[in-house]
Amino acid sequence: MNQIFGSTIPAPNPTGELHLGHVLNLTVQDIFCRWNSLKGSDLYWAGALDHGTTITEAITQRRLSEAGVDTSSWNKGDWIRAVNEWVDYVAPKIYKQIRQMNLIMDIDEIRCFRDEGLRAGCQGLIEELERANFLYRARVVLPWCPRKKTYVDKAETSLESRQVQEYSVRYVDEIDPNLTIDIWIERPETLLNDTALIVSSQHPLAGDRLRQMLTPLGLKIPLITEDEFFEERTVAAVARVTPGHCARSFRWARHNGLPIHRVFDEDSIMEVGDYKGQARAKAAQQIVMKVMDNGRLMGTRTRETSQAIYRLSNGPVEEFLTEQCLLESGKMAEGALELLRKGEIRIHPPMYKKALEVHLEAIVNATLTGANSELADDWCISQQTAWGNDLKIDHIPYLAERGAEYAKPTREVEPVVPFKIADALWPFYVNRVVYSLSENEVQEVAKSSICVTGVDLVLYWIEPILMLSTVLKQGIAFRDVIIHPLICDTQGRKMSKSLGNIIAPEEMWERYGSDALRFALLQSLDLSQGKMNFDESYVRNAKKLLNEVEKSLQNMQQRTEQAGGALPLQRIDEQDIFTDLDQAMTQFDIKSAMNHVNRLLQMIVAQGKSLDIQRSRQLLSLAALLEPFAPELIGNLGISQAANAKRVPTAV
Repeated sequence: MNQIFGSTIPAPNPTGELHLGHVLNLTVQDIFCRWNSLKGSDLYWAGALDHGTTITEAITQRRLSEAGVDTSSWNKGDWIRAVNEWVDYVAPKIYKQIRQMNLIMDIDEIRCFRDEGLRAGCQGLIEELERANFLYRARVVLPWCPRKKTYVDKAETSLESRQVQEYSVRYVDEIDPNLTIDIWIERPETLLNDTALIVSSQHPLAGDRLRQMLTPLGLKIPLITEDEFFEERTVAAVARVTPGHCARSFRWARHNGLPIHRVFDEDSIMEVGDYKGQARAKAAQQIVMKVMDNGRLMGTRTRETSQAIYRLSNGPVEEFLTEQCLLESGKMAEGALELLRKGEIRIHPPMYKKALEVHLEAIVNATLTGANSELADDWCISQQTAWGNDLKIDHIPYLAERGAEYAKPTREVEPVVPFKIADALWPFYVNRVVYSLSENEVQEVAKSSICVTGVDLVLYWIEPILMLSTVLKQGIAFRDVIIHPLICDTQGRKMSKSLGNIIAPEEMWERYGSDALRFALLQSLDLSQGKMNFDESYVRNAKKLLNEVEKSLQNMQQRTEQAGGALPLQRIDEQDIFTDLDQAMTQFDIKSAMNHVNRLLQMIVAQGKSLDIQRSRQLLSLAALLEPFAPELIGNLGISQAANAKRVPTAV
């Protein structure tokens, strides 16, 4: 049986085109796939186009808005049809880019998350997590978009400067009205959710006596001294406890056994008091007037502040009590730490292993100690958007002790799997679905597979995959993780349209060819760095060098053919340079590998005008080693070996 080799692609979204970061990632995957194919391995490299993320839906929404299409009355089916139309429109462009890259991956192997097989595969893994008793439903406080009425992952947001209206409201000691606390708030309606005030030990009203305070609405709540509630403990801090609308308050109330409720529902309709049934915005205005009548409104202001904005709605994200499906994370983090420490999953370069261990240890410690930290929160695996893998959760148990008491949802919405979870599950069923592999075969492929990703996805993508590896029966999804830096311009700035420093891959391919861009990226790559400076001049220089190499190889081919007969290709594994290069590639040391490649290139260029036929034949034999690094050049010369390697048949 041949050796096998696999690679897992982080699925790019169909946003219009692949950028230089995608090209770098795919190039790194391709050189290792080609190298192992060159050595006779069978390849499992299934590509993906989309991972069910909201960015695909967001781009569809933006295009519809620009076209003047009114989507206010659309249902989920309307959105799915619109997103599918966009994917059908843009997919051929991405396929074209992949062809231009000259990858060994077949276009026919690319899958999209709307494929029925992948949807079924994702749901199968969700059911596996449920059988392992890692899934439950609960009412918990999570990031929420009131415009789209959905849970929001932090990765789906961006911090933007926005103008907000704030109100200074006064809390008064029940016994001594001269003892007061003024607090600036943004959401007046949440005054109905006031459960307590907490102050640090350095606050003037801190003390052993349990004070009772009157809220701006006249409600009686306790004033509690507790430093542990605050992240910053060196100042005289004060905080409102609003368990239905603040995650930190929710965790504190749950830990102390206090009642947890909210003041409005998912449709922004008030649920409590005299305001029940009113729209949230209207109730907020009335509450401000009541606070003013009570003499507790001490001031108002409009202030510019940094807010988390959901990319699907362009609206602010707030914390909100809602029923969701959750996945226990603490025990998974313990298992992931064990995988790393035993070397069952290897991280390249090793410095990122330490970063992962530190973060996983923080999750474990937060869970064990019950810390009031988001690190202790279980993962939300349900989201109320249109695009994505449908999630069937009715049979998943509801655990009231994990959150607020059960309340019948005001909105019945079929959720989907959030893109962070869909991303993390992808490597576990891609080979099973695409290649129709059995469980044992999938496990064998995983043991010799790699995953290539950017430094920005270490905690977002790699860490969840490691954690899921400890629960899913497949075990690990891959053996080695290769983490590459982010591409920047020569000044170290992130490439963006506003800076005008974007390097479009299509332009580079058109001017210099796919090999030149590939070679320039590999020449510039240093996995030990978080950033990789890049410029078009690097591609230009790579093209010049490869032209010299091609000319020299052509000259050697002509001379050896004239000297007599066909070229007898020698066994490449008997050459020292192969040994050096193979060692570097086996250790995923791209920088050392490129040093050996450059050594070979210099030998070829120097031999270009030599009349030493035997030396020319030897270098022509060794030139096949260049295929992973310049496949078009080697293919044009007719000395490709990886191209004739056995390919794994794709399942229909």
